[in-house]
Amino acid sequence: MDDLGVSASDADKSVTLSDGRVVSLRRPKGRDLLEATRRANRDVSRIQFELIGLVAEVDGEPLDAEALMDMDLEDVTSLMTAYRRTPGFLPSSPGTSSTSRE
Repeated sequence: MDDLGVSASDADKSVTLSDGRVVSLRRPKGRDLLEATRRANRDVSRIQFELIGLVAEVDGEPLDAEALMDMDLEDVTSLMTAYRRTPGFLPSSPGTSSTSRE
């Protein structure tokens, strides 16, 4: 576990929140991204919240995007950081690429 309370395996990650609860995150599938985009009504600022809400559980209970938006920013940042640390967990932002072209 690192300094953000993040532990990881090949398939899943867990993050310990500031209140001690544990969030389990499974690797998203393509259909999760499509559903997150649909739920976000194509609002790119909301897609990450919807995607994490689709694949996260807090102490075994589903976590939805609305609950995620009501969390302390420290916890939200920890969850997003956990996903960003593993290639393929979150899509690149529009206009960016994970590979460079020369």
